[in-house]
Amino acid sequence: MHARHDERAGRSPVPPRQASGRGGAVASASSHLAMLQRAAGNAAVTRSLRRGSAALTLPLQRTESATAVRDRPAGQEQGPALGVAHPFTNEPIGALAEDGVITSYLLDAVARGRVDQAKVIVGRLPELDPEHGRERALRFRRTIEEAASTSLGPQEKQPIPPLVHFFWIGRKMGRTALANIHQWADRAANTGWKIWIWTDGATDWGGWFGKKPWDRGEIEKKDVTTALDQRVAGAYRRAVQAGAYPTASDLARYSILHRYGGVYADVDLGVGRVRLGHDVPRLSAADVPVLGPHLRDRKNRSAALGDAGFVDGPDRTEGDRTAAAAEHLYGIGAYGNQFFAAQRGSAVMDRMLDHTARRTADADEDALKDGAAMLTGPYALWNVLQEYARTRTGLADLKQEDLAHLQPDGASGLHRGISWLTEESENQEYEHG
Repeated sequence: MHARHDERAGRSPVPPRQASGRGGAVASASSHLAMLQRAAGNAAVTRSLRRGSAALTLPLQRTESATAVRDRPAGQEQGPALGVAHPFTNEPIGALAEDGVITSYLLDAVARGRVDQAKVIVGRLPELDPEHGRERALRFRRTIEEAASTSLGPQEKQPIPPLVHFFWIGRKMGRTALANIHQWADRAANTGWKIWIWTDGATDWGGWFGKKPWDRGEIEKKDVTTALDQRVAGAYRRAVQAGAYPTASDLARYSILHRYGGVYADVDLGVGRVRLGHDVPRLSAADVPVLGPHLRDRKNRSAALGDAGFVDGPDRTEGDRTAAAAEHLYGIGAYGNQFFAAQRGSAVMDRMLDHTARRTADADEDALKDGAAMLTGPYALWNVLQEYARTRTGLADLKQEDLAHLQPDGASGLHRGISWLTEESENQEYEHG
């Protein structure tokens, strides 16, 4: 059964604020020198950066940046702290520091395998340097991309398996949900992508629509019991027996994605403008998956638009409103668990399975039915993302909005292409079966 989580009506869809990154290959001295020369320009001062037994000589830019450091009052040269220190002086770096200082930090972070940390720090600039931060962030993102491709060499990022997963058990699937799945199947035609509908033997699909939804080449029926991770298989069975379909759906999707990878979508999501095979980024198992915004229905969207200060008008379309709400939620790191694009063996899915297994181990029937949002749903996801992001970035002061900068490169094709709200999104009566 398609399952969204029952949350207090009218409440702002904003997650609560909560308080060993992957190692990378070490760049050669020549590649580091070339990177820094391109990013910061030649300069008179060099520093020695040590990588194990190798010493690396790096030039540092001493010229003034576009933020006009020399014109600022004494004591304000660095501006608000970014939360990291200079790799050579160990002094805190502020948002108004010279471009060369920040560039040196970024290259050092990339060389140490802290690409995600660098992305988060650059992502903080627009807020902390309102005058020039957005422009500088764009330049620094290019620096990170160049440095990563030059110094880290071939990446483990690969295309994700060409699979779109849906899950449904229990009562009949509505026609609007089926129409959404068929739209995904239409888009998958002649692309090599497959649509897998995960269900169980107790769900009778025969004769509901004249023909079964998988009576076409792109759609296959799959038995969900064969995909369940052993850590949550017992909780899944207890949830189904209790009619706790949102909980069962959550445990199934994490199991399926961890084992098979690909895209998971709730049945109320439309394919929109997404081009399968083109708009799905390459990912490694260590990457944070592509996530969807925490949008459930139009009421939930209205709350997000209110938070964003959205100005509505007669010229605004439903698509405009949904896009604005989604953009706001992305910006503050408010993600839902109704959509994922993940690599097989995803580390985040693995952690979700560990987390939900612990949370559901002693949950009684009432908790499984009424507490899905906390036990296995969006709130559980936010907790796991925060923990994983701190480990991956090495930043102890990671904020909820920093999660926005950990979305994979190329995620915007999915973010902007998918129809996050459809007619099916208003059918919330099945929340508890």
